[in-house]
Amino acid sequence: MLKISNYQIFYVFNFFLLSGMLHCQPGLEKYPTEYAFLLLKEKSYNVSLKIINLEGSDLSIQLNYQTPNEKEKTEELLPLKKETEIQSKFSYPSRTKISLKINKQPVNPIQVCTFNKSNVEIFESNVGDIEVNCSNSIFRIWVTNSTTMGNLNGTGGTVGGDSMCNNLADTNHPGSGTYKALIWLPGRTSSDADWPIIANTNYYRSDGITLIGNSNSVKTITSALPNSVNTSAGLNSWSGIMANAIPWMAGTDNCSNWTSSLNTVDGIFGTANLTTPGNVFGRNGVPNRSSCDQLLRLYCVEQ
Repeated sequence: MLKISNYQIFYVFNFFLLSGMLHCQPGLEKYPTEYAFLLLKEKSYNVSLKIINLEGSDLSIQLNYQTPNEKEKTEELLPLKKETEIQSKFSYPSRTKISLKINKQPVNPIQVCTFNKSNVEIFESNVGDIEVNCSNSIFRIWVTNSTTMGNLNGTGGTVGGDSMCNNLADTNHPGSGTYKALIWLPGRTSSDADWPIIANTNYYRSDGITLIGNSNSVKTITSALPNSVNTSAGLNSWSGIMANAIPWMAGTDNCSNWTSSLNTVDGIFGTANLTTPGNVFGRNGVPNRSSCDQLLRLYCVEQ
């Protein structure tokens, strides 16, 4: 059923009244478009966003909007540091569909901002209940540029792996943060306190902006990644994880708990530019198995 507001009825009435006048009063026939414009005039609404805990700069929010019978358009919102509320540049008619996206996360300091809702439809009122919450708690996963045999730099185990991940001289190191190597061995499994991944958390590339994936309640990542850990091909990293299983399990090969560099012993690895968990973090057998004398990298997880 077509809904006509009182506002519209007023102008419909006046339009027909004045249209009648056009036929009886000479000289008014030159003004019909004015009355047609009044008939189509509608109220418009604004979209405002509450900005919470914004400390960094350069936050960029993309607002996509689609009004009835029109193609989708975009406007960019640029909240200022410490700003508590920002309003859309434009106003919109009823039934406008809005979607929101973070184009660029804040820096100096690096933060991660998220919406309490990412989609909304305007219906006869302003939209003012959208919140953008910014947090300094960012967790990154990156792959070392440095390589090692299966004995992890000769030191072996978690000590050798973690020392590689906290080596600031590694050219892939983000430059800040404390990291643990994502390797599976006794004492470092998803059920242990020493496991590097925490539950129900977003993990990002070293830029702190590009989302890699979300951990689940058992501290693993089992969904396809929206973005790879690294875009470069051929970056294979030791892991010992069977990540194509749900939940993750120990793989059959881990270079003797990451102490061996023999070519007669094998270890499972993952590949950083892929997006399926088994391919990224490891799985049993070919093509995710290598002899322990080969030089591979490590995944490092922020703590």
